Amino acid sequence: MYICDCGDYIFEMNIEEVSGDNQSINNYNLSADFIKSVEGEYEMSETRYGFTKMSVNEFKIWIQKQGNYSYNGIQIHHTAAPSYVNFYKADGSHEDELVRQNNMKSFHVNTNGWDDIAQHFTIFPNGTVVTGRSLAKTTAIGIKGWNTNKICIEIYGNFDKGKDVMSEEQKQAVIAVYGELCKKFHITPSISTLRCHAWFTAGGSFLGDYVPGRSAKTCPGTNFMGFGNSREAIQNNFIPLVQQYINGGSTTNNTTTSFTVRVTSDTLNIRKGPGVSYGISGEIGKGEVYTIVETQNGWGKLKSGVGWINLNYTENTSNTTTSASSTVSTGNFVVKVTTSLLNIRKGPGVSYDITGSVKKGEVFTIVETQNGWGKLKSGAGWISLGYTEKLK
Repeated sequence: MYICDCGDYIFEMNIEEVSGDNQSINNYNLSADFIKSVEGEYEMSETRYGFTKMSVNEFKIWIQKQGNYSYNGIQIHHTAAPSYVNFYKADGSHEDELVRQNNMKSFHVNTNGWDDIAQHFTIFPNGTVVTGRSLAKTTAIGIKGWNTNKICIEIYGNFDKGKDVMSEEQKQAVIAVYGELCKKFHITPSISTLRCHAWFTAGGSFLGDYVPGRSAKTCPGTNFMGFGNSREAIQNNFIPLVQQYINGGSTTNNTTTSFTVRVTSDTLNIRKGPGVSYGISGEIGKGEVYTIVETQNGWGKLKSGVGWINLNYTENTSNTTTSASSTVSTGNFVVKVTTSLLNIRKGPGVSYDITGSVKKGEVFTIVETQNGWGKLKSGAGWISLGYTEKLK
């Protein structure tokens, strides 16, 4: 859902560090839970303009304290504008999330004439979660024809193809927020309960999928999380991630395969751990080649042991390994299909062509897995393991 007309941008800046402006504590109207201990770490929640900014860990605690409102679905949106180019600043800092949220409310109320900000939550590129519309208002302003008893979430960024690539921090926050909301309000993740704006016309008719020329928007983007906004993409990728979170499983991708990479940005920070929250331990330059011995969430550990680098600013120069964000394993096991109809694809993802389909209850041997997909022993192709159960 477009918030304002800011034009289209392509974010090409090599920015890793996203630290807020250093402002005096007196400038903030802090919530009663100013500083709290969450999972062994001290974090800060902050309230201004009637909105509260939280980390994912704080959100997990906060949502459980809210009322048991009647919700039966959650909308999936991207802001489109503003996008990453608006959030990140040239000096490496980022805009104030609460100011942005208040600006969006002003646009919704003063320009669109709505009673309040449309969304119940906004999830920012750095993984921060900000409250919006009160949960007591169980009718959202997000998707005409699908607003009653629905939670509206805006994911900050433009995730159409060629635009923003969702950061790992934001991705994990999105999965956690949808998972926590499903748990809180007893919503079972499915294409009936988690729906994209792109699946509806401007008039509110349900199309059931993204249909260019007929859909009201591309929300949440044609390259949302790398797999897109289609019904199949959400069913085979997003919903299994949310369900995996609810079940207590990890939603991160790790591998210990060794491979080499070449740096493609002018300079790239080396960090003490796999993320921008870790301290900088050094810097490397464009064209330099390094051996990676472990990956985690798009970060690679240098063989030298000096630290980790962001693999989004490198190119793989090895011929023997998969991409850094892939998790590959071999070893045969048997699965049974649990959904009524499941596509077989030429490769491990919805971007590969369909070669056939299998039916509920059918049993197959898997000889290789990659990022939640399993290769059939018959050689017919790959299936999404999110719609199977392992037998042995």
